[in-house]
Amino acid sequence: MEINEKELKKLRRSMAVTRVFCMIPAILFAVIIAGGVMLWGKLSNLAELVGGLDLQEVVSTLDGLEEAVSSVDWEMVSDKVEQLDVEALNKTIGDINGEELNKAIENLNDAAEALDKASSLFK
Repeated sequence: MEINEKELKKLRRSMAVTRVFCMIPAILFAVIIAGGVMLWGKLSNLAELVGGLDLQEVVSTLDGLEEAVSSVDWEMVSDKVEQLDVEALNKTIGDINGEELNKAIENLNDAAEALDKASSLFK
């Protein structure tokens, strides 16, 4: 049985396509193995960190936090937040002139430096 050239080319092309499609899962498998190794390293580091924790101290800290949160009068906090006039606050903040504020702070700093120099003379 003799294979002609056309069939031979067709078989070679088919074999090349098959090789490409076989390489894709091999590459994906290598990537998955590398990712697994990296994940294993991260998890072992995490296990070492968790192993070094003093769980009694963590529990006592969480208990203190629970006591602090439970002692807050949440109704009063809610009432105070409702009483806050956000629009007036925004208007007040919007009315502040930044340049004038900066000048006033500079003047205050100059006065503080002068007082500091004067007080150093009396020491």
